[in-house]
Amino acid sequence: MLQREGDLTNVKLIDFGLSRDIGASGTVKSLCSGTPFYIAPEVIDRQVTTASDLWSLGVVMYVCLAGRLPFPGHTTEEIFNNVLQKDLRIYQDPKLNHLSPEAKDLLQRLLHREPTERLTAKQALEHAWLATFRAGNFLPRDDGLDRTRQ
Repeated sequence: MLQREGDLTNVKLIDFGLSRDIGASGTVKSLCSGTPFYIAPEVIDRQVTTASDLWSLGVVMYVCLAGRLPFPGHTTEEIFNNVLQKDLRIYQDPKLNHLSPEAKDLLQRLLHREPTERLTAKQALEHAWLATFRAGNFLPRDDGLDRTRQ
């Protein structure tokens, strides 16, 4: 959601109605809940960890930069099958050629199917792609921002 219509510099994440604090253990066993397009593979198997949130962040990033969902489908079952089995091939996808190598690397590392191999929040914040923004380079190359305006 945009704070102001047409202003792509201030995006707000919304829809946390199903969110909860997972506590000190870092894991929750629960029924699968959430928006299917953003659910991590381990959540489908009823294992929720902090890594699950990083997967969802990777999906949000993919949608913002690529202009499409990484794991599309017409039914929840089809979406879940894509989440569990589809190989994104971020580096080979010609529709992602406009992304910088750093953006592709962050996507690849956030959308790793194995939660223990996925970046942590701290690692994601320290990633080279985000470091370019901290350095004052607010628009490094064309990382999809112009595509979202079309």
